[in-house]
Amino acid sequence: MNNNNQVVGASVSAPGTKGSGFEGLRWPQFLPGGDRLVYTAFDKQLQQSRAMVADYPGDKPALLMQTDSRVQYAPPLRPGESGHLVFIHAGSLLAQPFDADRVRLAGEALPIAQNVIYYRPNLAAAVSISETGVLVYHAGFPNAQLKWYDRNGNEAGEVRRPSLYWGNVRISGDGRRIAATVWNDGAPGIWIFSVSGRESRQFTFFPEIHRRPVWSPDGTRLAFGKVPDHGSPRLVTLDSTGNGTPEDFAGESPSDHTQGIPTDWSPDGRFIVFDDGVGEEQRLVWIANLASRTYRPFLKNSFPQMGSSFFAG
Repeated sequence: MNNNNQVVGASVSAPGTKGSGFEGLRWPQFLPGGDRLVYTAFDKQLQQSRAMVADYPGDKPALLMQTDSRVQYAPPLRPGESGHLVFIHAGSLLAQPFDADRVRLAGEALPIAQNVIYYRPNLAAAVSISETGVLVYHAGFPNAQLKWYDRNGNEAGEVRRPSLYWGNVRISGDGRRIAATVWNDGAPGIWIFSVSGRESRQFTFFPEIHRRPVWSPDGTRLAFGKVPDHGSPRLVTLDSTGNGTPEDFAGESPSDHTQGIPTDWSPDGRFIVFDDGVGEEQRLVWIANLASRTYRPFLKNSFPQMGSSFFAG
């Protein structure tokens, strides 16, 4: 973060354009006067999201600071004072004094709150600011706990302490390990636990986002969806020891609108089924053939809304 009250110039040709070193322009907001925008862009060299400001439709955006969420402008409460840029960084909701007239930072960022909910993949944040300076936010992601239950519904044991589980819990074929998606620092990642809960290890790491793990039948590999900091989810596999790097299942996506989020691995180990990962509006279900490294459509949603039927494709 730049705390010397200066704006650092960025050598880019236009806000968020390709070839500039920045991409993925998101969350634009007009500053007072209507001729400037504050927004976020992804710095490919530093692999970070940055807050930027630019004249509209000017071609010389300036770099402000690193951010893990969208940036919102809060107007000054009294004449002569600076406004603030409100954003999340390193787990804290911050208010950065900002002189919108001179387009420069005006002091050090001040912490407002902790544990505010945000989502790194698209920089969304549960924060809103009114024109009068009133700020509302949602803090505290709910904890959950993995427990064993017998077939009568009676509790039979605990796997580990409460944590920020984000669904997608799968047991390995031998019944000895559990793979689960855990929320951490604004993004989901995969952890592996022993059935007893006495052993655990983080399996995937930021900056990529990883979700919905599925075990291979022999338990030697996991398939899951990998989302780069900017881009669509892709189906990947990785040795269950965590050694190596996630391997893209195929070089090309089967569709511009298809996202590789797996749901199951066939018992004979030959196929992985996956969908586009968009919840109630899933459009396509695909079958991935591990031998030929190819996809083919299997089911297609005939309507884009909840409650639609599927038909064989």
